[in-house]
Amino acid sequence: MARAGEAGSKPAFRLTACPAASGLRGGPAAHAFLGILLAAQGCLVLARPGLLPLWGDEHATLAALEGPAGEMLRALRGDVHPPLYYLLLRVLAALPFPFHPLELARLFSGVCVLATTVVLDRLWLRTLGPGRRRLVLALWCFSPAAVLYGRMGRSYALQALLAVTAVALLGRFGREPCRRRLWPAALAALALLYTHYVPGIALAGAFSLHALIRGKAELRRAWVPWAAVVAAGYAPWLFAAADALGQWAAAASLAGRYTATGHPLAEQALKLGYGLFAFLFGETVPPWLLPLTALPAALLLPWSGAGLPAWLAGAAAIGYLGVARWVSFPFVPARLLWLLPFFFVWLAARPIRLRGWRAAALACLLLVNAASLVSYFGRRHFFNPGYMAPLDEIAATVRAGGGVALVDIYNTDAPAFAYYLGGSVPHRILTPEAAPAAEAWVLSLRPARVWVLRNTHDTSPGGLTTDVERAVCRNAEVRRRFYVPYEAWQREAARRLGATPPPTHYYQLTECRLEAPAPPPAASPPPR
Repeated sequence: MARAGEAGSKPAFRLTACPAASGLRGGPAAHAFLGILLAAQGCLVLARPGLLPLWGDEHATLAALEGPAGEMLRALRGDVHPPLYYLLLRVLAALPFPFHPLELARLFSGVCVLATTVVLDRLWLRTLGPGRRRLVLALWCFSPAAVLYGRMGRSYALQALLAVTAVALLGRFGREPCRRRLWPAALAALALLYTHYVPGIALAGAFSLHALIRGKAELRRAWVPWAAVVAAGYAPWLFAAADALGQWAAAASLAGRYTATGHPLAEQALKLGYGLFAFLFGETVPPWLLPLTALPAALLLPWSGAGLPAWLAGAAAIGYLGVARWVSFPFVPARLLWLLPFFFVWLAARPIRLRGWRAAALACLLLVNAASLVSYFGRRHFFNPGYMAPLDEIAATVRAGGGVALVDIYNTDAPAFAYYLGGSVPHRILTPEAAPAAEAWVLSLRPARVWVLRNTHDTSPGGLTTDVERAVCRNAEVRRRFYVPYEAWQREAARRLGATPPPTHYYQLTECRLEAPAPPPAASPPPR
């Protein structure tokens, strides 16, 4: 009788040992180039963390850091965000750093961007030729998209860092399914799953499909213990993830239900186009440079090659579907920032020949990127004006005048505005549930002034915000202040999308002076 392991029997599967690791290429010149880029990128992502005002999602970050950690975890279980990013921020906040929590969150994102640069170079670019390596590093380090979202107090930059790490470790495990590759690949997938559902599910799911359908027999067998480690490690958060998936399936996000075009196919084309444009050129391109974007878009994208694991395309598709159902088109690039480093690797996959039209396309790309960075730090030409809206200035005007405030929820950053009010002015956010009682609430307080903060283009259902404003300001002296003017091309785009007449400004603050004033509530100092 044949014993186990002899011919005629199938031995039990055991993970094999890995071959010895090979050294990475690099030299003094390569290290010097990386060091210069890191210094330049550090200036871009770490300087002036308070440049832009707080916006709504960053307010959610600050809110999650308040109170005990147990309460934060309970709140996140009902939210659509896993806890790792917030736990790391809590650790940083407990250290004696001389920064406001918002600045600390933004600086942490900047450090994650710098770490992504190092990991990208060490795990992805050292096997490339020097020309392609320098190109990818330059595109990433001077990317307006990486600067814009890498300076926000959100988990976007941490997702990019963990995704670059996870794809490299999963790729090594796929090529060499052994003990030494399994544990790092499983831990990297777990870290990403605990940071955000979209990249975690996209990468773990796409890799699993590749291993089970297209992988060799050895990889299919090795996938089982890898999946067991990931499942065991994620078990404490599994029910919260299932609840988040249920919210996603129901499209519970307000932004996900908003459409700029009114047609499903046109909306997807807008989201894809906006995302690719933002990845290439950022979201602060001066309007007079928009014609220059045509050459890089026409020449660089079709000429790009592979240079990446085949299953990463599936992960990108899963990630896009997850994001596109949840957010409107201006927020697609932020939620897919974890794909941006791979986008640049893919973009530079063909051999670099600095001559002819390709050289001109690269020159145009770098020129537009430089101009976009100048616009960012000058707080100009934002495609999404909400990122630079002076909510702190608007809140100061409301606090000085006293009274009560009503805030539109549909196209206004209501949480950030409420944060800047600091509790000194009673306010209500005009949701469909709260709007019907808004007029009665205002009349019960009999304030001297009623302030209505809204977008100049009312996107609320049935003009709900306009109806409430008209009701509470009836028989009152009305004054309107406008903030963040649209540029000519933005007004034309709004007109073509059906806004008649096209709005001239992004924000509108309506002041209604009522006839029967009452003493305003005692003012409290605004938050930092």
